[in-house]
Parts: sequence; structure tokens; C-alpha cells
Amino acid sequence: MPALADLPVGRAEVGPGNSVHVRGSRIVVDGRAIDLAPLRVDEVAVVRGGVFFRNGTELWFTDLDRARATGYTDVQSLVASPDGRRIAFLDLEHGANGRSGNPLALVLAFEAATGKPLGASYAEPGTIRFDGDALLVRGATGRDHRLPVGGGG
Repeated sequence: MPALADLPVGRAEVGPGNSVHVRGSRIVVDGRAIDLAPLRVDEVAVVRGGVFFRNGTELWFTDLDRARATGYTDVQSLVASPDGRRIAFLDLEHGANGRSGNPLALVLAFEAATGKPLGASYAEPGTIRFDGDALLVRGATGRDHRLPVGGGG
């Protein structure tokens, strides 16, 4: 398993209860907009203090003042916990091959307030969601992979 880099954090007045919309390269939070051009906003996950977003396959973060790269360059299935305290995604760049040679993604979960990793595991790429104190990954085969990440919500 590779060493995990911390994610950037912010102190913006934003969280999962805010109205967040994407318009091209702009993220609009309760009427306040930040234009992130030349970056695109392909997927967002709202956490306490900011917004993580994908620009193509790259993961970025904004505290609504500026955008910061995270160092993760090939991600998919970006999701925040319902309370905005955790963020998770699939890292395809640092994946591995399973026993049968099938590609696996590195499933990562982080604490949004500190940017510190909460858990990591290899799993079949698919959709992810938080389920209480765990992250569930459902791969193409329909099997669920459960990664304990703590913190509830």
C-alpha cells in the first residue's frame, strides 16, 4: 500500500446543508460563486469547510477562495459522508491486481477537518457510499466491500 498524502482542508462557511450547484467551471454555494477556470468541475463532494471536486480524473479542493490540487490524479466515485465530516474516493492510479488478475482500486477515506487518512483498502472499482462507521464499495460484480472508517454519520 502506498504512503497516503494528507488532503487540503478549509475553513469556509460551507457544509452538507448548503445549496451547492455547478455551472461549468463555477461552483455556487448559497449564491456565492467561485470560478475555477481553467479547471472543470465534473463531480463534487461538499464537506465541512470546503468542496472537493474532480477536474477530469484529478481531485481538487476549494475553500471558496482558491483551488488546491490534492496530488491524487486518477480518481472516481467521489463522496462525502452525510454529516460532511469525511470524504472518500477510489484511487485508480495506486490500485493493484486481484488474485484473478482483475484490476482493483485503492479505496480511501479521510477526515475532512484534518485531511488525515481514516482508512484504505483495495477493492473492485464501483460505487461508494458511507454507511455509519464504514464505507461500502459495490463493484461491477455486485459484491459489497466494507471498509471501517470510524466517526459515524
